[in-house]
Amino acid sequence: VRVAELNTLPERAGEQEVIITTESQGILSWGGSLQLNPLKSTGRAAIKGSHFPLASRYLRHETGLDITDGEADIELAYSVVTEPDGQLRATVDNLELLITGLRVSTFHGKSTDTIAPRDFLSVPRIELSGGTLRWPEQELSAANFEIDGTALDLVRLEDGRFDFAMPESTAAPIDDEAEETGDPDALPWRLALDRFAISDLNVGLNDRSVEPVADSSLNEITLEILSISNTPGASFPTTLSMVGQHGGIIRLEGSIVALPQPELDFELSVAGLSLAAAHPYIKPMADVSLDSGALSLTGRIRHDATEQLLFTSDIAVADFLVTETDEGSRLGSWKELNADGLEFSASKKSLEISEVRLREPYGDILIAADGSVN
Repeated sequence: VRVAELNTLPERAGEQEVIITTESQGILSWGGSLQLNPLKSTGRAAIKGSHFPLASRYLRHETGLDITDGEADIELAYSVVTEPDGQLRATVDNLELLITGLRVSTFHGKSTDTIAPRDFLSVPRIELSGGTLRWPEQELSAANFEIDGTALDLVRLEDGRFDFAMPESTAAPIDDEAEETGDPDALPWRLALDRFAISDLNVGLNDRSVEPVADSSLNEITLEILSISNTPGASFPTTLSMVGQHGGIIRLEGSIVALPQPELDFELSVAGLSLAAAHPYIKPMADVSLDSGALSLTGRIRHDATEQLLFTSDIAVADFLVTETDEGSRLGSWKELNADGLEFSASKKSLEISEVRLREPYGDILIAADGSVN
């Protein structure tokens, strides 16, 4: 800690520099000018290095997750000034956040736990740039927030639970009759983010609650949302795409409105999405094997104040095959099934289809001597 010219004389500024090194070699630094009469300070603050393992000691028992690795670098320029009327004015500019090498594992923390900790989440890079804050205007904005290369691995156990457990909340219940302490005349915060993006996100799911075990994932997930704000009526252009583990591409493109009521309007396209991944969930209902089938569609999804959910589409399922589990023989198949002009309305509680076409269907129905059906 280094302080120079610290005093309470009017309009006399001093300087200060503070550097703190944590046990994990993380560095917190603050430097700039400081005037006490009236209060005025400008400078820069930064946090660099590894802080997550230290912070995780306090969080792991509350969250069931342990942050084992990762470095965070945060930098900003600030200004705090007392106006002639005594009001405090504060600004933050050039707020930059960079998190690298973040790794999170499951944490159980009891000697009776039989499940070994495992990698749950890894994020090579999280970056926020161009952050600003204005007080008392209550404005918070940023130019870009991006998350790259994330891998999320989910495991669902035989009893339906996931292998990490959030502890039950011990917080006191909220008293609905409690007196509000907020200022009813206070202005709401204005929030704005020019761009939010997720690139190359891979989500895996190992579901042991079904037999056979379902091992599915969504890969190469990319998401981009532009012009985000809490201004009523603001529309955010949005694109989302992903690749199925067993084949197929899903893409959404459209817009989202958050306030005053949520609205969305998306064009949806699915190309060659494999249906075989659904076999473990179908088997408990019918002792058959879903061997193949590829779903393709082009359509539109809309939700607003007048329509709870409207889905319109042309759908095709190609190369569909179901076989008997015991015999392995073909039970049912078709070359292609088309359902054109499909319209589902949740508000009207209606489903309409203009035309259904089935090409090269096959069915093998066997009635045994005891009257049972294959």
